[in-house]
Amino acid sequence: LEPRTRENLAASREIFREVLAAGSAHPVVARSALPLAFGLLYDEPESATPAARLAAAEALLPSVAAHPAVERDLRYVLSQAALVWGLDPAIARDHLRRVDEIGFTQRPRRLHARVTLGLLAEQTGQLELAASAYRGFLAESVRD
Repeated sequence: LEPRTRENLAASREIFREVLAAGSAHPVVARSALPLAFGLLYDEPESATPAARLAAAEALLPSVAAHPAVERDLRYVLSQAALVWGLDPAIARDHLRRVDEIGFTQRPRRLHARVTLGLLAEQTGQLELAASAYRGFLAESVRD
């Protein structure tokens, strides 16, 4: 394996950009948006503000719009970056709202996303959305 250098990281991002540009109509190709997003978000943290890095990764969303599962995964990654970096909670909330609309197939991920969406909706004053997210969580978390 080659060492992780700035040049190698930049080259890998460029390869993912080229793959995505060549044929994002295919779902497997569209998935290249995910490692590209991780690269844009985390490879060179000192090169831009967190908000600018997030915006660069969000710019990938139109290229995956035709593939709901890829859009869901990308939006989940974006929401987590926004949360970790302490950006406006409405950013993470809006990404998680779309994640919840698309839905995860794995129950634990779906439940985690719903609880986080509920907390963010409550924090940003969207009480109906918060209640809906919490109700969705409770409906799936029925205990004996």
